[in-house]
Amino acid sequence: MVMQRHHDLQIDEVMRAFTPYIGITTADGAITNDTLICGDLIGANDFVSNKTVLILSGNAWREDKGAASFNPVNGEITVVSPFSARILAGTLVIILNISTVEVDVARIDAKIGTNTDPAGTTTLFAWFARVWASLFSPLGLFYQGTVSAAAAPSFTIASLAGLGAGKFSDAQAPYWAFVSRDAGGAGAIPQGQMRVITAYNTATGQFTAAAFGAPVDVGDEVMILHPRLAEVANLITWLGYEGATSLANKLTAGRAALLDRLALLAAGGAGELTPGRATNLDRLDTLISSRAAPGAAMALTAAERLVIQALILSDATPFAGANIGLIKTQTDKLAGAAPGVGSTTANWQTAESDVISIGANDTKNKVQSLLLGIHNLVGTTITVRLYMQVNGTERKVYEQTFDATADPPGLWVVNGTVGIHEVLRCTLQSNNAADNGKAVHYDYMLEAM
Repeated sequence: MVMQRHHDLQIDEVMRAFTPYIGITTADGAITNDTLICGDLIGANDFVSNKTVLILSGNAWREDKGAASFNPVNGEITVVSPFSARILAGTLVIILNISTVEVDVARIDAKIGTNTDPAGTTTLFAWFARVWASLFSPLGLFYQGTVSAAAAPSFTIASLAGLGAGKFSDAQAPYWAFVSRDAGGAGAIPQGQMRVITAYNTATGQFTAAAFGAPVDVGDEVMILHPRLAEVANLITWLGYEGATSLANKLTAGRAALLDRLALLAAGGAGELTPGRATNLDRLDTLISSRAAPGAAMALTAAERLVIQALILSDATPFAGANIGLIKTQTDKLAGAAPGVGSTTANWQTAESDVISIGANDTKNKVQSLLLGIHNLVGTTITVRLYMQVNGTERKVYEQTFDATADPPGLWVVNGTVGIHEVLRCTLQSNNAADNGKAVHYDYMLEAM
């Protein structure tokens, strides 16, 4: 028996959905290769525009183009871009029910627009420009414009005229001018520099500012920043700006913590802005002002940064300039005291004897390490002990024995940080009389608290 494969009618339905027209051109298209004529489409509705035209015979075989328009009077189809050859009469043509990429891209490009579109147009760029302006300009956080005239130390931004007398040059909280782009396009100074505004003429839009590294010129793009925005940039600068490629130009973890502490000053509770702190912040401003003119780049020394931190954190008596040295002395303790090194000679077998006493009573210290050298000894039982006051009475707090003939000649007695506030006394005893009169070496590190 012969099995016959039945034709699936659903395939026909799919083909009709994707190919609303299959036909043969009835006349030659234009010599510009961008038209074709199908006489049997005369009088048809426009189902052709924005669809895909596929050529299946002739010199342009297998080429497809997007249909830009259709003329029902003569059956002429015009495509978006020319075929490689003229479409002559008798060419097999299929119109695919697929929207053309060429038409979509062109429309999308037109709708997006460019960054030079005026705010009054309907492009996406223009829409974002209006949103940006509506969000920020009324709030006064910043204003932006292009310099139309300049004569140092002044420059004019005509588009920013008429905003009100004294708008930007308030004596208590003036705005700042930031040059976002140099007209030359090479990023030359004054691009990237920011200076305080000292005068504003509302009638003309003329600004006067502290001197830039190079005069502001016609065509430069300038942002006029709210004083609070400018303060953020200035704070980072004052904490130690040393050049665009330097680590000091980065917001390090230490600087971030300092900014957090500044924020706490106005938060109440532990970070309350006490009268003492308020006075100290004023002195901090004086210190900064004495280092450089407003807006100028500068680098603080390590000691000065420590002083600034102390000024911020101090909440008692207002900080006097004479006390800066005291704070520096306190912070210098973080580097640790000079290492304690030396040796002690005693009759180690006759009796337990002191090797070294570290620290002082009623004084807080950190013992970072304590090492003993027993290379001169020969006893097989070398006993090391540590003593310190516990609630006012000295007690033994550590004891361990070593073999000078088998153990390493250097002993880590303390090999991690230990906080003490009384004298820590170290003793040694040997079981061999040959160790009497021998020197035991020591080396320790101490840090004041």
